Amino acid sequence: MFPLPSNNVHTASKSEMPPSSSSLDEVRNRFSQLTPAELDRPTDFFGEQTTVRGVYLRIFAHVNEHYGQSVAYARVNGIVPPWSHKPE
Repeated sequence: MFPLPSNNVHTASKSEMPPSSSSLDEVRNRFSQLTPAELDRPTDFFGEQTTVRGVYLRIFAHVNEHYGQSVAYARVNGIVPPWSHKPE
């Protein structure tokens, strides 16, 4: 299914990584601008009754899943993600 990593380890540059950090930064920015009352406002999220805070929690959890999958895929393919590379 996935190619096995070779003995050569490649260190990815930031330009090789997906641009998900910019969209996550936007979500964090908007979240930080909301008041506690705004975060506690009830809302419908795909038919589920929750709060605005609950929607943001789902977004952060979802992005975290993608992050973990990308790190695992990179490591399986012998790529060291740039944020975990120790400078020599």
